[in-house]
Amino acid sequence: MKQKFDLGEFVIKYDPVAPDPRFFETATEMRSASTATLWPQPVPWPPGTAPVADPPATSPHPTDPLPQVDVLLVTWTAGEARALAELFTPGAQLEQWSKYDHNLESFIPKVTGKKAPFNDPKLALYYHHLGLYNFCRIGAVRVLCFKSGLHFAYDGPAIPVADLWNQILDETKARLVITTGTGGGIGANVDLGDAVIASDTVFDCTDPSKFGNAPFKNASYAASALPQNPVADVTPAMMQPNAAVLAGARKLPAPLQFLYAGSPVAASPKIVTTDTFAYDDTSNAAGLQGLGNVCDMGDAVLGMVMSGRQAAPTWTAIRNVSDPQMDGNLPQPARDQDARAIYVKYQMITTVSSVLAGWGIIRKTAPAGAPIAQVAAAVRMLVARPRLVPQRTPSDVLMEVVAGRGLSSQDATKAEVPRPTLDRLNGELKSVNVSLSDSDVTYRLLKYTDELNAPHVLYLAQVSLEDPEAFRGSYLLEGCELVAKREYVSS
Repeated sequence: MKQKFDLGEFVIKYDPVAPDPRFFETATEMRSASTATLWPQPVPWPPGTAPVADPPATSPHPTDPLPQVDVLLVTWTAGEARALAELFTPGAQLEQWSKYDHNLESFIPKVTGKKAPFNDPKLALYYHHLGLYNFCRIGAVRVLCFKSGLHFAYDGPAIPVADLWNQILDETKARLVITTGTGGGIGANVDLGDAVIASDTVFDCTDPSKFGNAPFKNASYAASALPQNPVADVTPAMMQPNAAVLAGARKLPAPLQFLYAGSPVAASPKIVTTDTFAYDDTSNAAGLQGLGNVCDMGDAVLGMVMSGRQAAPTWTAIRNVSDPQMDGNLPQPARDQDARAIYVKYQMITTVSSVLAGWGIIRKTAPAGAPIAQVAAAVRMLVARPRLVPQRTPSDVLMEVVAGRGLSSQDATKAEVPRPTLDRLNGELKSVNVSLSDSDVTYRLLKYTDELNAPHVLYLAQVSLEDPEAFRGSYLLEGCELVAKREYVSS
């Protein structure tokens, strides 16, 4: 499929709530992307530890400097920030975060990149905004959650994001600083949803029109030493709701994993910062293998900034794998298509891993303080998952099928239907007092590939029951999702 923008620009600018039509060839493709995005599932926080939104008493003006806080947590894309808002500032979505434009006039001439989100008037979250922010508390620790409006690889040779880092570090005086976001897994031993907590951030700048000839092009910066196993407080139960969503998409049989200094998977994990969008594949086309465990486009800038500051605070970088190692046997357009489809669908679910890693590091590194009242945690669970993304309808599926390719249909046995699909079917039947085990059911399997190159597998279940009344039901399901149904009962 022809793309009007490069994949890197798409990743940085894509907003799952408000997709830009410029990034799509057709309306059906755009709708598929809108309905494909998976939102974070509620996390069962241990009692008294749930992040609670903590907005200021009065709304700050965009030109105000940031206040002092205990922890500064910075993320980069709209999807990352929306996932962070879901988990750390519940009840306050990204649109309710405060704009940050302090000293904006000094930044405008520095951002010269033609594809810089900061210079794109069609992107309301980015255009001439240095960032968005909100606050939460974890125990007694006050955390400033910040979504940057600047990006290393796209803003131009002045590296204005380095100036932004220095400005917000000076203003917040945070004792713990975390940069976090999505990234591409390097190697076969990391998979979708894994999170890398860097021992080092490393530049791999190869574009001579950007930073391929810069003195720091291969520089490495050691992150601060963290407590042994800094994510020990993140329990399997906390991971399970979102790990379950990723289970079928992962290649590794192992559960979601954290890579940190001294971890079994990588004793000294590294995050590789490139100046062009890159991802690893089995043929090592991007030359990333051996450099680190995940690649991004910015974290090493924080390392560079910290190396020039006296009495720098504790800092670390966390990246979740939003795209695993791709198949190098595929031509690049096909690899890009697959990478794009994976990112669109899973970017916010994988971000949960890095958000939980940040929570764990805050718990281990910042003072614990007094626990938050349990009622606050209960409120957190109630507002965890607002429906901001358009919901998939039968019309959407019909349009996907017609606009996609490779449609096939065949009869299937019950044994061929996945357990989650059967469980959802059973739940639908129970809601109308029909027993699945007592019914006659036939199944049909439908497959197709949509315009994002994402494969779909649907099951049509035809249910009939004669006692005590004649019941007929037809159910179209994909995974745990009920796509469409028809039900009739004799009078």
